[in-house]
Amino acid sequence: MDEYAASMPQAPAGPPPGWYNDPGGMPVLRWWDGQQWGPHTQPLPGAPEGTGRHRAPAGPDPEPPAGSAQVSASPVRAPAGWAWIVAVTPVIATVIIIAVGTSASNSAALTAGWIIADIIAVIAAWRDARVLALRGEITATGYAWLSLLGGWPYLLARTIKRTPRGAADWWLFAIGVVLWLAALLLAAPLSGGSTAGSGTCTTASCITADAEGLKGTVAKDNSVMTNVVCSPSTVSQVVSGTYTVNCTVTYSDGSKWAGIASVLTASGNIDWEPTSMISAGSGG
Repeated sequence: MDEYAASMPQAPAGPPPGWYNDPGGMPVLRWWDGQQWGPHTQPLPGAPEGTGRHRAPAGPDPEPPAGSAQVSASPVRAPAGWAWIVAVTPVIATVIIIAVGTSASNSAALTAGWIIADIIAVIAAWRDARVLALRGEITATGYAWLSLLGGWPYLLARTIKRTPRGAADWWLFAIGVVLWLAALLLAAPLSGGSTAGSGTCTTASCITADAEGLKGTVAKDNSVMTNVVCSPSTVSQVVSGTYTVNCTVTYSDGSKWAGIASVLTASGNIDWEPTSMISAGSGG
């Protein structure tokens, strides 16, 4: 018995004593005593009763409890780290969108965020599928391309096709769906953004650039705004589609005023309201 047990491949540490699928690929169940494989086998459920070595173990191999369920040779494993990376790619996309959006247009930020996240998702999904295929838990790795539609389609396919599967697989899929929906909700307000100076952007840098577009405007006293400098840190949203920013305007008569520029993103109109004189011009 010892020579036979020593020649058999060892099962993963952890399974309790019981009947398991034969690790050598024979269509039988083999007894695992908690430490090593025994020589005793029995037919698979539903197979005709066998003879000879197809019998319950005796002696050191105790009989399993009556009515105990048959257990698989490969215990259900928790999802690998690659699968978790697929699930959190919407978070990665959101972080990139926010980071890029502070210095570029909303459309550029959205494009960069989702493209980079999709690349990461495909790579992680392929690595995860390859691990599952090597374990014999799935039969193909082509499901990885589903991650281009978002992480959750791949996670759903992986859960359905994986054998064996556990509750952790379904939980991972649910987490992927929730994160994907949350990322869409966060990105929705930015989807209407455009490039700086177009009158439809919503980032601080775009609003500032729009307001500084007042340069060259003729004031009521026929003086011209020769220089406009606005502070991005003072941008605030008054109501939906209307933003204000503090600016300093120099006029053609030499006077300099501080005031507030109001940017209406829907129409592209910019209103200027001087609030205090900083210095008087030649006509003052």
